[in-house]
Amino acid sequence: MPPTTAQHHAEWLSLLEISGPFLSMPVLLRAFRQGLDARDTVQAANLRAAYE
Repeated sequence: MPPTTAQHHAEWLSLLEISGPFLSMPVLLRAFRQGLDARDTVQAANLRAAYE
């Protein structure tokens, strides 16, 4: 089962150093009601390889 929009936002938020009240779960759910676009797995793999 794919993650819910809230789970996806929570995962995304966990990658950031959060400072300030502007970036919160309610704000993300309001701004991105349908969630973020699906990531391109090929592009993600290329980025990961270039980073390493």
